[in-house]
Amino acid sequence: MSTTEKQTNYLEYVDWIKKAVENNYITYFDHNEFTNRKEIENGVSSVGKIFKANWNDNDTPLVVKTSYKLDVKKIINELKMQKEVDFHVNVLRIYGISKVDNQYSLVLEYADGGSLYSYLKENFTKLEWDDKYRFALQLASAIKCIHNKGIIHCDLHAHNVLIHKGDIKVADFGLSKKKIEASYYSNNIFDIIPYIDPKYLNNVCNIKHGSRLYTINFKCDIYSIGILFWQLSSGHRPFYDDESMQYDANLAMDIMAGRREEIIKGTPVEYSNLYTACWADDPDERPSIQKVVMCLKSIINQEISEETYSIKLIEKESSNEDFDNMINNDFDLVIEDDFSNSIEDDNFGLNTGDFIQDNLILDINELTNNVEKIINILIDHLIKLQDELSYSFVEVKKIIYQNIQYINQPLLNWLVKNQTSPKYIFFRGFLYFNEIIVKKNEDKAFELFSKASEDNFSIAQLYLGKLSKDPKEAFYWYQRSAENGNKLAQFYLGKCYENGRGIEKDNSEALECFEKAAKKGNKLAQLSLGHYYEKGIGTQKNDEKAFYWYEKSAIQECSNAQLCLGLLYRRKKKNLKKAFYWIEKAAIYGNKAAQFHLGIYYYYGRGVKKDYGKSFEWYEKSARQEYNNAIYALGYLYLKGIGTEKNLEEAFYLIEKAAKKGNKFAQHHLGQIYQNDKGTKKSIKKAIEWYEKSAQQGYNAAQCNLGHLYEYDQDLEKAFYWYEKAAKNGNKFAQLNLGYCYENGRGTQKEIKKAIKWYEKSAKQEYSNAQCSLGYLYEKGEEIEQDLGKAIYWYKKAAENGYEAAHYYLGKCYQNGIGVEEDRIKAFDHYKMSAEKGYLKGKYILGYCYENGIGTDIDKEKAVNLYKIAAENGNKDAKKRLKLI
Repeated sequence: MSTTEKQTNYLEYVDWIKKAVENNYITYFDHNEFTNRKEIENGVSSVGKIFKANWNDNDTPLVVKTSYKLDVKKIINELKMQKEVDFHVNVLRIYGISKVDNQYSLVLEYADGGSLYSYLKENFTKLEWDDKYRFALQLASAIKCIHNKGIIHCDLHAHNVLIHKGDIKVADFGLSKKKIEASYYSNNIFDIIPYIDPKYLNNVCNIKHGSRLYTINFKCDIYSIGILFWQLSSGHRPFYDDESMQYDANLAMDIMAGRREEIIKGTPVEYSNLYTACWADDPDERPSIQKVVMCLKSIINQEISEETYSIKLIEKESSNEDFDNMINNDFDLVIEDDFSNSIEDDNFGLNTGDFIQDNLILDINELTNNVEKIINILIDHLIKLQDELSYSFVEVKKIIYQNIQYINQPLLNWLVKNQTSPKYIFFRGFLYFNEIIVKKNEDKAFELFSKASEDNFSIAQLYLGKLSKDPKEAFYWYQRSAENGNKLAQFYLGKCYENGRGIEKDNSEALECFEKAAKKGNKLAQLSLGHYYEKGIGTQKNDEKAFYWYEKSAIQECSNAQLCLGLLYRRKKKNLKKAFYWIEKAAIYGNKAAQFHLGIYYYYGRGVKKDYGKSFEWYEKSARQEYNNAIYALGYLYLKGIGTEKNLEEAFYLIEKAAKKGNKFAQHHLGQIYQNDKGTKKSIKKAIEWYEKSAQQGYNAAQCNLGHLYEYDQDLEKAFYWYEKAAKNGNKFAQLNLGYCYENGRGTQKEIKKAIKWYEKSAKQEYSNAQCSLGYLYEKGEEIEQDLGKAIYWYKKAAENGYEAAHYYLGKCYQNGIGVEEDRIKAFDHYKMSAEKGYLKGKYILGYCYENGIGTDIDKEKAVNLYKIAAENGNKDAKKRLKLI
């Protein structure tokens, strides 16, 4: 490239920087405002100079990073790449840009722990395996974020991974590339040979022969991660622990030939298996970063204890909670959905199968020679069914068809020849509308209904309303029919007002229409009127009127009214026997929602003897009618083997089916199945997908679990978002977790007062973990006034609820006279209860009591045994005592 071209490019890059500052994409720091400049050793010659400094008398230290041999292009590349990912908690923040002596510099977050290399050198002997695992997961999570943005870091080594406030910070994106751009590392590679993909080293060694053979890709970073994971296990740099020994071409040749570091004695096999997979020679055999993160989490899950990780997933048996929540907390939802949909779809009222056969078949077979009389009887029967008995359009169609199918007479021919009366004109239209005897023809039906309506034949006007596609036209015909005395039309007029169809929505007008039709005996209007009084729609709530109208409708065999009446008896009058009576009647008539609820009553023994077998039978009947809650309930029974043999395959099929049909409880349960590898192959991605579907429907358990998965994946902002959603919806686990986020500044700013607010909400729901956390904050008195009385109160509440950590803290209070009178015997008792419940700190401190005779006699043997148990499970204090005792 010519000097002129280089100058042109330089000016273009400078122009980009100026525009980025003007558009607030980056912040410009005047170098004259930097104070306390101090150069930091970076350990790698290719990086350039790094200074620690304060800006504008601010106490927060920053880092000013210069050099790259005045290569503005690389400065911009690092700025762009790092800016894309520095929202991640384990990526070093980039604050802006500065200029010193005509040389651009990056302004970055200061990492107080230095590089991983120097940190391990100084602190390795203090680290436990849980610390190493934590670092490994933080590193992998950061790289996962980087890879998800399509970026390859290209320069991962122990000097570019920093430590700040005890956490990993990935830095130095100067060589990073988008995947499509990636083709090379730095040419200065000897300082970092052990971290470089051997395939790339092969390129470097063969560069004199022409083009490079291997393109940089995501698996190059995976190789580097494998080496860094090994370094976390060893505490020193790879291959040469002696600082005076330099990496050279000979080492590069050995690495290309397959040389790798030896596994450090005492390394957990799962961990060594992971990093050796990462440094495999064949890139295709290296795991993806997603798999690395998942493996680490799996390893940590086996190691983690409640002592070190207080944010918990909702209970392992929360599938039971899903089932119980659906059954106990969503009666209104179950009925509301079924009530509204059934009215609109004409599926309310009777299940017409056997009932039609037994009660509604007319004795007209003897009238074989009198077609006119047969037709008159059928029309009168139709009007009675529809207007007096309140049968739906679907039911009336079935009943008339059942009667006509046994008649071998030319009914249609007679009707065609006798179109002089409105009722005959209407009946012919009825046949076309319902595809009885003739092919369905809605246009012909509309024409005949219109002609019959000219003489104000009310049932024809009713059918015109049903057939009209225009809502305003439908309202008009329902209104005309109602004015002419049709009770069912009066009911449908109310539905128009209720739903704003063809007229402005008006619940008061709807109530008035329902009342008029109900008083005339229309069972559907009576059902709706009961519903309005129960819920306070268009009027004040009135349980007695709700009972009255539901019962009126139920006596007329309206199965939805029977169901609603049964549920009202349970909720308002606590009369389970009457509730069971009415729900059973509705279920026998084939009401799918009632069948589901009858399954519940047999499951819990409400108003009837508990019978899991019958519960299963009724869930199955309801599920066969595609009732979604029943489908999930049936899946749950198959899963647990309740009322039937356990069948995990059938359980998964039914739970998945219910989830796909939108059941939020099933969706949450399916998410847990995928998360916990129960019934199908484990998939965190699918778990999140189903949790999100359930969470978006407002199910707080799914919102909480979603927050937990995001937190575990180090996406703290998303975790906070879902915890907050769930907490506001009353989930006590999420309230605890939200309090924890505010207490520790995870995904939000640290605010102790808000932490206390959410801990209190959870604590008032008797969640012992939150009660103990409240006690701890009141005892500590950070950012709030210390209140030892409240501390003791909440510790005691948590201890009464069996929380092991609360016994430990109460023991400390009694031992040291904090908020209570000093009492070492009580302290010992609480420590003992804490230890017996498995709390590690409780085991350690109980050992200490036995060793020193605190609240008990000295017993060195018991002390040693307790120290050993605590030490084997990672308690550092116990390990120290074992060396001293």
